[in-house]
Amino acid sequence: MSLNFFHAGINIAIGTDSVSSNNSLNFIEEMKAFATAPKMMYNDPTAVTPGQTIAAATICGARAQGRDDCGRLEEGCRADLICIDVSGPNMHPVHDMLNNVVYSASGSDVCMTMADGKVLYRDGEYMTIDIEKAIYETEKAAKEILSEL
Repeated sequence: MSLNFFHAGINIAIGTDSVSSNNSLNFIEEMKAFATAPKMMYNDPTAVTPGQTIAAATICGARAQGRDDCGRLEEGCRADLICIDVSGPNMHPVHDMLNNVVYSASGSDVCMTMADGKVLYRDGEYMTIDIEKAIYETEKAAKEILSEL
């Protein structure tokens, strides 16, 4: 039994909204879970393909938000994208890059993040966030919340 949602034209998207649903907010992990869970559920290794997973993570997610100007690399679309370093041992051998991205990549392989053409992260450096300040404020807020419980 394979998953028929895709063939029925249902827009299936992957997303994570906050740490209440996924503590790591690691979108690559979400893709892997999306691709593997139906295989186990339906006992069908073809239930969800890597291509369907990438589509759910990109164009289908954009479509779910009513955003027709992103989710794909195309002239006239917003430049919302990530670059993945594929040189690490976890990404080899490469028989099919979609398979590698879905099943072998890790969030730590992301070497650049761009939103609307603006680089937000590159090679370990956050361009728009003061990480030390964000961590401090997060810890402070957590202590305040816990003290009220």
